[in-house]
Amino acid sequence: MASMAEKYSGAEGGFAAALQAFSEQTMAAAETIFANTVLEMSTRIVLKSPVGDPSRWQSPPPAGDGYVGGRFRANWQFQNGAPAAGVIDAVDPDGSRSISAARAGSLTLKLGDTAYLVNNLPYSIPLEYGHSSQAPAGMVRTTLDEFQSVVRQIASQSRAD
Repeated sequence: MASMAEKYSGAEGGFAAALQAFSEQTMAAAETIFANTVLEMSTRIVLKSPVGDPSRWQSPPPAGDGYVGGRFRANWQFQNGAPAAGVIDAVDPDGSRSISAARAGSLTLKLGDTAYLVNNLPYSIPLEYGHSSQAPAGMVRTTLDEFQSVVRQIASQSRAD
């Protein structure tokens, strides 16, 4: 007579297979929540970032200087594994290029990865600490305050899918 272990150890669709499937589904869902959370937090930071508007400045530049705001938004750099170095010589007034780069980078994220969104412009710290009337409470700190609600919202959406 065969023992229980011999009789059932190779059974198709057994408990081990169910646990393995559950594990794979859970890991995939967790990676999706992680990547979507990183993207949403990055998007919020970019969109909260001030865009230079000479009409709001105390000392506007001379008329006709061709100034276009958006250099600060253009310099939000997304990178996986290590923070980006240097600055970008571009403008992105609506933040779409920075958000697209964050979207592309977030698609490659796996659980355990460290994602960075950095702005290396020398005036990024003053802007974070209230130098702009467009973002008097900063961008990063206010977005970090929203972290738990963002995770809850994205996890809830993930369960609905």
